Amino acid sequence: FQRHISFSVGVSFIVLAAVVSLYSVWQHQQMLKTLRPVEIPRHYNVGAGMMVNVIVEILGIALSVYLIRGFL
Repeated sequence: FQRHISFSVGVSFIVLAAVVSLYSVWQHQQMLKTLRPVEIPRHYNVGAGMMVNVIVEILGIALSVYLIRGFL
């Protein structure tokens, strides 16, 4: 029984991190839409953070699916 609880909580944390990561990409995109190009600092890479978050989201979902399939 404890194994089921710890497994469920662990997978829930992974899924939560993936969802928050995806939400942060969306929120960052919305914020960038409000800025004029002159307001974005020079040499600021607007896509780097979003790309990392998308990768975290994809890996988190993939890990969750892998763990759930192995558990069942």
